[in-house]
Amino acid sequence: MRFRYRSSMLVAVPVLLLVAAPVALNAQSGQAPIVMSSAELVEGGAAFELTVRNNTRLAVTAWGVDAEFTYDDGKTRGGIWGGEGVYTFEGIRTDESGQRVIPPGATIRARFPMSDTSGYRGAAGISVSLGYAVFEDGTAVGSEFHIARVFAMRTENARNWLRVQEALTRARTGATGRAALARAQSEMVYEDETNFGDNAARGTRINLSMYADRSRKGLMSDSRIDELLLKLQREAEAITKAAAKHAARR
Repeated sequence: MRFRYRSSMLVAVPVLLLVAAPVALNAQSGQAPIVMSSAELVEGGAAFELTVRNNTRLAVTAWGVDAEFTYDDGKTRGGIWGGEGVYTFEGIRTDESGQRVIPPGATIRARFPMSDTSGYRGAAGISVSLGYAVFEDGTAVGSEFHIARVFAMRTENARNWLRVQEALTRARTGATGRAALARAQSEMVYEDETNFGDNAARGTRINLSMYADRSRKGLMSDSRIDELLLKLQREAEAITKAAAKHAARR
C-alpha cells in the first residue's frame, strides 16, 4: 500500500515491501522488512534524497531505488539508482556516502546526484519504490532482473580479480622492484580482448602505469614498488574472496 502526498517538489512515498519467508522472518514483529519514504528533490533538482529503513536482522549489501520523475509538462521519466556495497560490508572498501550498506535495524538518508547530461534534471516531483535489495545471507527482494545482475556481476568480479591476483603473484615470484613491476605490466596485457576492459584489469593497469612513471622519474624506490605490488595483490585476493562468497543467491 502506498500513501502519496504531491507538491511541486516533493512526493513522500512510504513503500512497505512484503517478501518471502527467508527475509520476512528476520523482520521485527509487525513490520515490513524494508521501508522507503520521504523522497525529495534537492539542490534545485540536481539530486534527490530518500529515507530507507531496514527492519531486518540482516545487512543490505546491495540495493537500488526505482525513482520516477514528474515534469511540468506532465511527462514522467524513471530509472534505477543504487549500487554495490558488498566490498564495504566485508571491510575492503570505504564508503564516504554511508549508504552502500544498510545495517540491520538501521535507517539511512540516501542521496543520489544527477549529472547535467543525465536528462533527469528539471523535474517537478519524484516518487520512489524499491528496485531491489540483496541481503548479507544471499536472499533478495525486488526486481528479478536487477537482482540477477548483482549476482552475475559478483561472479564476474570474482573471476576477473582472481585473474589479476594470479598475474601479480606470477610477476612477484622471483623478482622484486622495477623488474617485478615490468613483469606485472606484461602479465596484465591479456591476449583475449574480451577481458581487456574489465574494471579489475583496468584499475590495476592504471596503478601499475603510475608506479612505472614515478619509478622512471626516480620518485619511487624498489622497496616502495614491492610494498605497492604486494598491496595490490592482497587487495585482489580480498576482493576475489568477497565476490565469490556473496555470488550465490539463496
